[in-house]
Amino acid sequence: MKIEKIQTCTGHRAAVYALAPGKDERHFLSAGGDGWVAEWNLDDPETGQLAASTEVQIFSLCSLPAGGR
Repeated sequence: MKIEKIQTCTGHRAAVYALAPGKDERHFLSAGGDGWVAEWNLDDPETGQLAASTEVQIFSLCSLPAGGR
């Protein structure tokens, strides 16, 4: 297996522990030790948007489609 770095997404202040699909195939979510959930756009990966924050670390993340189904 060959692993190649293709992009860096900066924004979290601690380790990222979880990734999940976003609202469409061009977006994804990340969550981590800083308690932040960020939304990323693959067309502009340097600019993440804060989607939610907590006072505790986030170790898992699940993205549900619109309507919660």
